[in-house]
Amino acid sequence: MEKNVAGLIEEARRLPLSQQLNLIEQLARSVQSELEATATLGGELAAWDMLSDEALERFEATL
Repeated sequence: MEKNVAGLIEEARRLPLSQQLNLIEQLARSVQSELEATATLGGELAAWDMLSDEALERFEATL
């Protein structure tokens, strides 16, 4: 993987400045999108965790 990343960085350095800036913008948007998706998933997992805890408590109360 490191060789692939190093190769991509080297290719990006050979691009004209305007294309480098465009590439940086695309990468930043991609990272932002991934961060938002991760935050959403984290919230959903927390909600499911809370629901499963409640379900377990109710189950244990019926034993």
